[in-house]
Amino acid sequence: FEKSFTLTSYLTELRQKNVILVDGVKNFEPEIRDTITQSLVRDVYKEWNANLVVMPTSMVAALLLMNRRGMSEEELIERMDWLRGELSVRGANLMGVEQGYPRATVENAVELLGKSFLTQQKNIFENSVSAKLDYENILMLNYYKNFLIHHFWEEAVVVCSFLSFSQIQMWDEGIPFEKAYDRSTFLFNLLKEETVYGFERQPLEEYKDLLQTMTRAGNLLHDEEKGIIKLIRQKEMLYSFLCSMVWPTLETYYLTAVFLYSMKYKQCSYTEKSFLDQ
Repeated sequence: FEKSFTLTSYLTELRQKNVILVDGVKNFEPEIRDTITQSLVRDVYKEWNANLVVMPTSMVAALLLMNRRGMSEEELIERMDWLRGELSVRGANLMGVEQGYPRATVENAVELLGKSFLTQQKNIFENSVSAKLDYENILMLNYYKNFLIHHFWEEAVVVCSFLSFSQIQMWDEGIPFEKAYDRSTFLFNLLKEETVYGFERQPLEEYKDLLQTMTRAGNLLHDEEKGIIKLIRQKEMLYSFLCSMVWPTLETYYLTAVFLYSMKYKQCSYTEKSFLDQ
C-alpha cells in the first residue's frame, strides 16, 4: 500500500462519507463495529486488487474457461491480444504481455501452465489447446483467472442481467432503464457475499456512472432521453467473456436452489457432507 493510516483517520473518512454517524472509537454498538470492519475489509481488498499484476497465465486461463471445448493456437493468440487491449483500457497492471508479441506470450503461458492443466493436440491442420475438465483442474484455472476478474466484475454482472431480457429488447427495441436497474441490483445483492465489488452507498448513482463508463468505451448504447439500453452486436465476444466471469457462480446458486426445492417434496434431510456429495 502507498501509505499507512490510523484508525482515527479512517473513522473520520467514514463519517465524511456518511458510512457512520458517530464520533470517537470506544463504545461502538456491535452493528456499527460490523459496518466499520466490513468497510475496512472492502477498502483493503480493493487496494490490494488495484496493485495486483496480471500475468499471461491468468489471461490464458480466463480465455480457456470461457471456451471449455478449447480453441486453436491461432485463435488463442488472437484472443490473447484482444484481452490485452481490454485489460489495458481498464488500467490493469500487465506483466509479460508485450504488445506486438502475442504468439510468444501465449506459448510461454501455455508452457508454464503445462500438462497439469491443459491438453494440447497437434495435427496436420492446426494445433489446439483446451482445459482439462476435471473439477480440480477447473478450480486451479479459476485461481489463475481470479487475478483479473476484478477488472470486469461489475460490467459482467450488468451484462448478465441484460441477457435475462428478450432478444428483441436486448438488440433492437432496447431495455427500459428501470427494469435493467432492478435486475442488475438483484444480481449484485445476490452475489454480494462472493466479492467486495458492487454498488455500495448510492446504488442508483453508481449504476448510472457504470453505464456511462461502458457507453463511453463503446460497449453498449444508453439513450438517457428515451430511458433505454441496448447491447451492440459487434461486442458479442466481450459479452461472452464478461458472462463467463459470473455464470459459474450463478449456475451453482441455481443447482443448489433446485436441489433444496426438491428436498421439500421428498421430505428428507442430509448431513452437510452428504448434501455436498449430492
